[in-house]
Amino acid sequence: MKKILLSRTDRLGDLVLAIPLATALKRGGIYVGFLVRKYQAPLLEHHPDVDEILFIEKVKPRDLKKFDVFIDVFPRFKTALLAFRAGIKTRIGTAYRLWSFLYNKRVKLHRRPSITHEYIYNFKLLEPLGNFDPVKPRLFVTEEERDRARELLNGLKRPIIAVHPLEGGTGPDVDISVYRQITEYLRAKGINVIHIGQKKSESLKVDRDLGGETDLRTLMAVISEVDLLISPSTGPMHIANALGTPTVSFFKGTGAVRPARWGPLFEKSKVIIGEYDSDKKILKVNIEEALKVISGFL
Repeated sequence: MKKILLSRTDRLGDLVLAIPLATALKRGGIYVGFLVRKYQAPLLEHHPDVDEILFIEKVKPRDLKKFDVFIDVFPRFKTALLAFRAGIKTRIGTAYRLWSFLYNKRVKLHRRPSITHEYIYNFKLLEPLGNFDPVKPRLFVTEEERDRARELLNGLKRPIIAVHPLEGGTGPDVDISVYRQITEYLRAKGINVIHIGQKKSESLKVDRDLGGETDLRTLMAVISEVDLLISPSTGPMHIANALGTPTVSFFKGTGAVRPARWGPLFEKSKVIIGEYDSDKKILKVNIEEALKVISGFL
């Protein structure tokens, strides 16, 4: 059986959009490994299309020698050099990096124009191996993890809407006042609202604040159990889509982080385009438009 190692060592959402490569390869009976950062790894747990997870923080060239093919999904010098030193026979990466000579299969791919979706860009890296039909990402949580999420949501009535106000650093944040107006509007209608994130919110009144209370696997399970996630373009948005949870997401309409490249893939999800305020470095959102879109899910 051929063994292929995929590498995506940046952010959570980026990894979610690289998982479809594993799904496509697995359909061909291939053993699939993933090289990731340790904090990303929980996303891949219990995934039927991933046979092995390796951590970039501690992996050595000898650990990679069993792989026949290495695909640097988002090229990094460290990962390219690691595969080269491991002597992996086929090493695939883009052609325009300073270190692209470390790959022996170079794909002429420019992501900078952002004219197509990231997961489609990713599939172009499979071209040296043949033709693969693009598939959308899927994530999996166990029934035990869902039970834990239900415990955290116990007592709340559906629909349950989650808000995740903060961006992961890849795009502009929306002013917290927008989320405050949204949560006040929803709660006035008797809709239960929860907050998720790395820490508690000091600005939002919600029915349950789970900020800082969940590890990544539990967060995934909570997202799978809510009826809607409201957030910027960030990792939880991609996680929600891969779990089948609809999203309402705030995006800048231009530049590298626009929806054409990073937008939600779940057909029930919606995007709201804001106007970027370069002085305050925030995304201005029409609150009436946002409430109208959100109301469509109620």
